[in-house]
This record gives sequence, C-alpha cells and structure tokens, in this order.
Amino acid sequence: MQSRKGVKILSKFLTSRLSLSWPRIRLWLLLPLAFGFLAACTTPALKTTTTVPLSAERLQHYRQALADLAAGSYSAAEKVLDQLIRVRPELAGLHFNRGLLYARTKRPEKALSEQQQAIKLKPRLAPAYNQIGILKRQSGQFDAAEKAYRNALRIDENYANAELNLGILLDLYRQQPAQALEHYQRFQALQQEADASVHQWITNLTQRLQKKPQNMQESP
Repeated sequence: MQSRKGVKILSKFLTSRLSLSWPRIRLWLLLPLAFGFLAACTTPALKTTTTVPLSAERLQHYRQALADLAAGSYSAAEKVLDQLIRVRPELAGLHFNRGLLYARTKRPEKALSEQQQAIKLKPRLAPAYNQIGILKRQSGQFDAAEKAYRNALRIDENYANAELNLGILLDLYRQQPAQALEHYQRFQALQQEADASVHQWITNLTQRLQKKPQNMQESP
C-alpha cells in the first residue's frame, strides 16, 4: 500500500545519502526534509469523488488526471482537475485531489484551502484531515497537525496513514515516544505484512523507553 512504499523510499533515501544505520540517522537537522518527504508519500489520491456521478466522458478524464497525478505529470493533471471543478464544484474528491496536487507542487496555502473545502463538502473525509495534518506539521503547527490526524482516526479508526503520521509527529516533533510507539504498533497491525522500517522504529523506541529513567516524564 502507499504508506509502506513511503516508508521504504524514505529509509532507502536517508541511508544512501548518509551511509549510516537507521538508529543514527534520526537527526533533528534532517527532520524537515525527511519526514516531509515521507508524509507526501503516504497520501494517495482519491479514486472516487462522491455519490454524485460524473458523466462517462468526464469520469474518463478524471481517471486520466489521477494517473497523471500519480506519474508526476502535474500540469496535465491540474488542467483537467481545474476543468472538472468548474463544472462540478460540489464534488469533494475533486478538491481533495487538487489539494494533493498543490501540496506536491509546493503550494501549501492553496493545498490547505482545497482540503478545507473538501471537508466542508464531505465532513467525514478522513484523507483530507490526514492531508491537513501533514500541511500543518510542515508549517510547524504541531497542535493543529495532531488535531487533524486524530480527527482522521475518529472518522476511520483503521486509517493506517494517519496512524503512521501521528506516530511520526509524536515521536520526532512532540517528544512523546510512548504514545508514538502505540501508533507505530497500530500502523503495523493494519498491514498485511509487517513493514521492516517501521519495525525498526518500534524496536528503537522500545529500547529508548526501557533505558529511560523512571522519574523522567514525556513532554506535554
């Protein structure tokens, strides 16, 4: 699934750049780059819009836009999504995917606006909350990011991407390793096959927590 692919790409990217083992590359100077990259990898496009159907022709165009988005052909995807939204602005999935495109092309303010519009149209759209969490984390708004991830999980308690992103936030940005460990473990439990990189994170966190003095508490 997309979340597993993102984890593997990130791990390979960092180890190839630094030639270090995973426990040693959890460096704060790398976090903004590394985990922004991971988060982007863990947000797949929506393949459907809403219960309101598109015409056969427009549906074909929409599917092509998703293929272009996945392939990194952002200009082509944006052109089609813009056209579809002009015709069917009430479809939340269109706004979600245009927001995803904006995020991938470094336009965070427009990306956030599109995700908020998607939620306005479809309040229980968990992927939009997850994407808002990513955008808020990237801008340093960690409270808002945590709230967004938790909203996604309240809507869908089995949403693996939100579990992973919340774990990363708590682990590396909120300094709450015990809570992060719980979310990494939940993410693993949702996988058909355990992810090797997340397994290593869990092992490292478990070891850190075992060495932690009893009188030390996590940051609030």
